[in-house]
Amino acid sequence: MALFALAFTRLIIVSAVLLTLRFAIDGVYPFAAGLALSLVAYAYLVWWGDRAIEDRVLSPPR
Repeated sequence: MALFALAFTRLIIVSAVLLTLRFAIDGVYPFAAGLALSLVAYAYLVWWGDRAIEDRVLSPPR
């Protein structure tokens, strides 16, 4: 079950990145920028989301 969840999460991330690229290629820059910003925020939360703010600022990522 965990393998399915990991594959599904990666599928969602890849599809969001491809959609961002599609928007950028088609010239819909506000949507591309908004989606790219939300992807960066999601990556930040995944990378540092469960650590205290002091650990996030003062230590390198895991």
